[in-house]
Amino acid sequence: MGTGIGIDTYGMRDHVGKILCLTVLPNSRLSDAVGHVFLDMVSAFGGDFVTCDGGSELGWLAAFQTTLRETFAPELSAEEWKPVVAVQSSSNIPIESTWSYDRKFNGRNIGDVLEESRIHLIPGDVIHNLQNLAIPVPQEAVQELRGLIETPREEVFRWVSDEFDMLATNIYNGLGSPKLETLSDWAIFNAMAPLIRTEINSAV
Repeated sequence: MGTGIGIDTYGMRDHVGKILCLTVLPNSRLSDAVGHVFLDMVSAFGGDFVTCDGGSELGWLAAFQTTLRETFAPELSAEEWKPVVAVQSSSNIPIESTWSYDRKFNGRNIGDVLEESRIHLIPGDVIHNLQNLAIPVPQEAVQELRGLIETPREEVFRWVSDEFDMLATNIYNGLGSPKLETLSDWAIFNAMAPLIRTEINSAV
């Protein structure tokens, strides 16, 4: 996306193209974070066969997927229907092709939008109907597995302090809670930034 520009995103998509989740994270390289994202997906859609990249951040995902398959679909042979298959990123077509669809829909990709950060950001400043083959998984099982992850879900999704989050939320609401869209987010940012800065400076 350009030197020094990026945003961690983790996505899951079924093999016919439906995007099950596409989440931004402070750090998508942490097994705890990806574990929580996977359980969020299972909670919403159920379990299924998983194809993924072979990164170290997939420890909890692979463990949870294997446990859920053995528990809730024991009739499926692990030899014939492997719970998890790790492939190279370039071979993981369903999820890796997501970005091209974003460009076709918006006319720009996420990288183009992030490039605008060079204009708007000051470095160092505070400021997708087919048959559903998913395996049903009880919410209690999801929560039990989630309890095994050392880092709580709210922490792996935490971008800022509670105080800053409250301040930014109040200012956003004060602007009328404008709709958040990829192509207009920088305008919202530029409307909020000076107000946030004023509040922070007045509290010093």
